[in-house]
Amino acid sequence: LLVGPIPFTVEPQLQTPGAYTEITFVFSILQEVSAVVERSVTLEVRGPEGFVFLDKCFGSPFNPAFTKCTGYRNTATLVTIQPRLRGAGIVVILLAYNPRITPQPNYWSTAVFTDDPNQYVRYSSELSYEIIGMPVLFKGNNQLGESASGFFTFSPVRPSPSPLIYLVITPPPNAGFRLF
Repeated sequence: LLVGPIPFTVEPQLQTPGAYTEITFVFSILQEVSAVVERSVTLEVRGPEGFVFLDKCFGSPFNPAFTKCTGYRNTATLVTIQPRLRGAGIVVILLAYNPRITPQPNYWSTAVFTDDPNQYVRYSSELSYEIIGMPVLFKGNNQLGESASGFFTFSPVRPSPSPLIYLVITPPPNAGFRLF
């Protein structure tokens, strides 16, 4: 069985560790793939370990070529409406959570299945994006049992999407920290 490629790109809305993000997945299948026995074609998108797709992983705008997207851990499975798939620059928005750190190995892969769910007819793998956290510096007293002020200095890695942002700082439980 000769397996063809699926050129694709993965573009996240956010590269923040652990962030809920919309991933723009753009792929091309220039030669039509068709299912003979099954009534649909399955596209499997697999992210590096640590990514978690939502159970219902379609984002908006919805791609009308697919009937559903099922997420399980780092795999999103898309099922077509028709028993064939072909096109250039097909865009699908997938909903997922980024991992806490950049995974190793850091590759995305995609595969197309037709009649045999164990044998793909198209397959490709591409390098993933890097997870980039915001550097934070803490200045304060590190003496146990002493009450003192502490200050955080944040260094954004990109401009804020809005003029107003919220930071949630959660101290370790039962560690005696008081936040004001």
